[in-house]
Amino acid sequence: MDVNEMRASRDKAVVAFTKFVQCKDLYTTCLFCFFEGEDIKYYEPRIEKICQISYDKIISFNCGGKKGVEKLHKKISGNSTYSFVKKMFFIDRDYYPTCIKSEEMFETPCYAIENYYTSIAVYERVLKREFGMNVFDEDYKKCKEVYKRRYNEFHESILELNTWLKCQRKKDIEKGYRGIRIDWKVAKYFEQMGLDGIRLKHPIDKKFMEQLYPEAQKISDEEMNIEMKRMKFIDQQKFFRGKFELELMVNMIFDLREKNKKGGYLAEKYECVKIDPRVDTLTFLSRDADTPDELIAFLSKYKEG
Repeated sequence: MDVNEMRASRDKAVVAFTKFVQCKDLYTTCLFCFFEGEDIKYYEPRIEKICQISYDKIISFNCGGKKGVEKLHKKISGNSTYSFVKKMFFIDRDYYPTCIKSEEMFETPCYAIENYYTSIAVYERVLKREFGMNVFDEDYKKCKEVYKRRYNEFHESILELNTWLKCQRKKDIEKGYRGIRIDWKVAKYFEQMGLDGIRLKHPIDKKFMEQLYPEAQKISDEEMNIEMKRMKFIDQQKFFRGKFELELMVNMIFDLREKNKKGGYLAEKYECVKIDPRVDTLTFLSRDADTPDELIAFLSKYKEG
């Protein structure tokens, strides 16, 4: 994220607050929701369903990023003037949870909302709903096994990258500021990243990242080794960087669609498969994404009636 993008993110938070102040007294029966970026695409349908509230009673604000949501939460929830307003704030956990404790704040129990889109359960729903497979079909079983293999290979390939990024974030928290920002797609460092295999062009390791970001904080080999041991045994699908996880899921679904068209990969050819996960992914796959128990419990507190 460059200087202009950071400024635009701050501006979105300012605009969101201004709009909130202007309409809070006019829409007293509405639920005011504050999100990072485009996370509304995931959350709003679930708010409508679980809270049993009409879509036109949900007023949503894009705060530009996590910091924007946190700042508005502090500004709004810390002011008794707004205590009568029904409101929710949503942020991603990232590598570390925040220290904010609030009944009005929901923090993902995984890295980010993108991780909700990448579990094997999501892939199974896509196989059933978009391709029309059944759980007893050999193609269904084959696709599940390929998913497991590719994600295991992918996680092995990006283990050191995630470890280095987590170490960077730890130092950011200790020093009280945000350092480097990752705004690129990890796929550009892979020769192959999809159904047919996972193969890096070169290792995305500590040495490579230090060359890519010479301004980054220095991470010792000891720090890396300690953190990497931890990272090997966590649920990597949930706690590795969500945007990287989603890139592979998108590639897997797209590859399967193309192979289905050409024939030869699957035992059957499935008709009317029109899915394109590359287009507005968060909206297109929202129906199939996971809804964690923590989110259900949080939203249920706001259930109408």
